[in-house]
Order: sequence, then C-alpha cells, then structure tokens
Amino acid sequence: MATETYTRQVDDVDGSAADRTVRFSWEGTAYEIDLSKKNANAFEKALAPYLSAARKSSNGRRATTRGRGRGKAGGNGSAAQRAEIRSWAQQQGYSIGDRGRIAQEIIDAFESANA
Repeated sequence: MATETYTRQVDDVDGSAADRTVRFSWEGTAYEIDLSKKNANAFEKALAPYLSAARKSSNGRRATTRGRGRGKAGGNGSAAQRAEIRSWAQQQGYSIGDRGRIAQEIIDAFESANA
C-alpha cells in the first residue's frame, strides 16, 4: 500500500494558502510568518516608508537567509542538534512537537542555557 503525505503552507494571518515565509526582526527578536502573496504585499507596503527612511545596521551577526546561521536548529542544523534542543525544551516545560520548525525563542533559550 502506498502512502501520500501532503504539506500545505497556511497564511498565519487569514488561514488562506501561503506562498512564502517572511522573516524579519524587531527589537532584537527574529520572527517568521507564513503569508499569501496578498498579505506579503500588504506587509511590504506597510513597512516601505520605514525601510526607505531606515539605515542598515551591523549587530555583529551575519545576515541570514533561508534559516542559515540561526543557531543550532537553523536551516543547516543537524538532526542530532535539533533532537538535542527538542529534548532539552521538553525537560524545561516548553510545548514543542517531535517534528516541524523549532521556535526561535526555544533556540535562543537553549543556547543561553548551554553557553
């Protein structure tokens, strides 16, 4: 018997089909949100006047794309590293599944506790 598994990305704002994940940071905290094309355009339009007036800053960390460099569970983190973070998070009382994205808050807490 064959099994087919489908993954559908859902817009975090309105529940429609999402087209992309938008990553941004605010006040030193990194965020991700899955958005449809319509909501991604609205997000970009809302930020446009602030981005055009802002200057880029260097916080001593390399700019990241596609989850690279985001700590041990970033896009290139090994399965063993992700498993270690999940195990630690469960022991600390965090609500975390056995699969899927690991919240940046949990990654940051793990790294702080194991620095």
